[in-house]
Amino acid sequence: MVERSEILVALPGGIGTLDEVFTVMAAHSIGYHRKKVVLFDLDGFWDGLVHVLQQMDRLHFINVPLDRYLIVARSWDELYAALEGDAVF
Repeated sequence: MVERSEILVALPGGIGTLDEVFTVMAAHSIGYHRKKVVLFDLDGFWDGLVHVLQQMDRLHFINVPLDRYLIVARSWDELYAALEGDAVF
């Protein structure tokens, strides 16, 4: 899936979804690829995770700035913009 995609979108999900999200993000952070992950944050589902990741970024526990490989889309318009490469949120 990762090899054939340009960007990955995570809908609300469970442990398997988290595993896939973190695998893609970790691979990006070590230079394996330059693909981004979009968390489609329907009704604030990903808010807690985003907060933790932002805290890790602020404390320099993430070696590549989070905004280089993570986009949080909170609406259909933001998701569309992310998929079109126009994301600026």
